Amino acid sequence: MFHAELQNDHAAIKKEEENYIPLLLVADVTEQDIQENYKSIKRDIERLLVSELEKLTVNNPEESSFKANENDNEEPQQAVSM
Repeated sequence: MFHAELQNDHAAIKKEEENYIPLLLVADVTEQDIQENYKSIKRDIERLLVSELEKLTVNNPEESSFKANENDNEEPQQAVSM
């Protein structure tokens, strides 16, 4: 097993930290901004899923695994919801 000991020069670290300058504020992001962005991304993904699933069912209506077939004994596929 490897054991190590950290040896820091605390005086040098403090001196270096005193020369730090604060980062500039790029944007003031609010909780509402985050929620709006989240909902926008969620809507985009839902539209993408619907679009891609429609392409699959249009191209292969008989072989589509996204449609529940009443004659099959398999459990129906669950819909994707967000």
